[in-house]
Amino acid sequence: MEKKIKDAIEKIVHLAYDYRKRGNISSLNLLKESGYLEFPDQIGEEEIAAILKLYPNLINEWLLWSENKRSTPTWFFTKDNDEIVVIGADRFA
Repeated sequence: MEKKIKDAIEKIVHLAYDYRKRGNISSLNLLKESGYLEFPDQIGEEEIAAILKLYPNLINEWLLWSENKRSTPTWFFTKDNDEIVVIGADRFA
């Protein structure tokens, strides 16, 4: 995987944490900062899940943020059978 893409994914998996910690930035601006918009066709659920496995402590950050999101479409995380984390890009509330 190209380093710039991996760096963008690393920032994406930290998005929920950064949003909570920084507090004064929109999720759109965090997404722009991540570099995702340069590689939208090369970053999908599998790539994000692979990097997220390196940061299991961020899963709860995403679950909390996902439950609180009101915009669509958006990335989201849910638990399946209390074990498997499912991520997707088209959740409609």
